[in-house]
Amino acid sequence: MERFRAKHPEKTNVVELADSIRSRATAPLIVCQCPDHTSGDKAAWLWVFHENAKSRLERLWAGLLNHSEVEEITNRLRGERGLWLGTIDTYHLPPSKRFRMVCTLPPAPCRIYTRRGMKCAVEHSRVRVRGFWGTRELTLSGVERVEGWITWSRSGIRLKLERSGSDAEVIRLGHPAAWLGYYDGIDLMVDTGWLDFLVPRVAAVLDVGWSIVDYTESPPAVRNSERAS
Repeated sequence: MERFRAKHPEKTNVVELADSIRSRATAPLIVCQCPDHTSGDKAAWLWVFHENAKSRLERLWAGLLNHSEVEEITNRLRGERGLWLGTIDTYHLPPSKRFRMVCTLPPAPCRIYTRRGMKCAVEHSRVRVRGFWGTRELTLSGVERVEGWITWSRSGIRLKLERSGSDAEVIRLGHPAAWLGYYDGIDLMVDTGWLDFLVPRVAAVLDVGWSIVDYTESPPAVRNSERAS
């Protein structure tokens, strides 16, 4: 994330803020948060999104709140539109609207969003992937496992199909390290932490095992779930 020292958040009128957000929501709200370490973990950054008619995430509000305010506004936003908790992968704190990826957390339906919009919707009976040319539905017959993979330039998630011997891509992301200038003196640092929670999440919805293969190692390092081992 961008590195700057945030001021301790001023007291927010949570009731007015929640009412303002709800008045503009047209779909279930997606609420994401991450701790603000510059405040001694006394505050958190909060993002509130909804999905617009073009299947893109529209930010309704984002800012810094203390923990009691985060809890209060989250509770107040639970209404007729519904509320999904999510996790956000971003290097740009508000007021920037940029983010790398947002995905929903259980018990919400499994949805994966990038800045271009909803990338993937995972259900037990089907997986819908959205690309440049529209939305396609992946074949789930014979899914052996969900595999996360890592190379030096990108990482992603795919479905391993045992009968056809082919793979069905769910999502792939390029590594931001090159343009962020992250370097540990030996290798370009690769940000793949999102695979650690999203691969098991997708596998749990599909009720199959999972593995994560790190191709930056020689030979490739593999981590398996118990079902995939």
